[in-house]
Amino acid sequence: MADLTTLVDVKAWLAIASTLNASDGILAELITATSVDFLRAIDRIDFLTANYNEVREGDGGSRMVLRHWPITAITTLKVATATIAASADQIAAGYYLDAQLDPERVNQLYLVGSTFTDGAQVVVAYAAGYAATPGDVAQAVTEWVAARYKGRPGAGIASQRDAGGEHVSYDREAPMPPTTAACAARYKRCWPSLNRREDDRDYKITRINRAFTTTEKD
Repeated sequence: MADLTTLVDVKAWLAIASTLNASDGILAELITATSVDFLRAIDRIDFLTANYNEVREGDGGSRMVLRHWPITAITTLKVATATIAASADQIAAGYYLDAQLDPERVNQLYLVGSTFTDGAQVVVAYAAGYAATPGDVAQAVTEWVAARYKGRPGAGIASQRDAGGEHVSYDREAPMPPTTAACAARYKRCWPSLNRREDDRDYKITRINRAFTTTEKD
């Protein structure tokens, strides 16, 4: 799993000269541990780019929400026995992604001129995730690493002396700084609905209940 920030950026944030490397080992360990903790906090171990194969069941609609995002490329798409090609302009028949959206919303695959046949097997091979760490995430993790490195009295500080004899400390359990927490909230996984049938049913039930309530009031 790749780190979400770099040693260079963390040292710059801590105002540690690039020529001083006595604490590099500690900082490198904290960067890796904090990167993992950030991904767990947002429930997005799949945050960085990877390839996926997803097998689903068609629901008769022209839109399908995939499990990993942001979707960056579709390798192959098969609906039943038919291989679907990309739409050249989102008007011609085929599939397309709405890449104009915020990357956090690029989780849907659309069809033009056909549907994800109801009950048919749908097989999608695709790439999803960020190719590089978004800048706000890198900064958020940098600030959390710095908070852990500096440590806080009475908050589970671990400490040791570095190669130069300087006493350094870090708090592996330090809570997220507020700015890091705000960034985590933006990227925290909110599972999209994968079942259009249930969505439609719930919507109809809601409309019926509202109509019934309105009738009772009248």
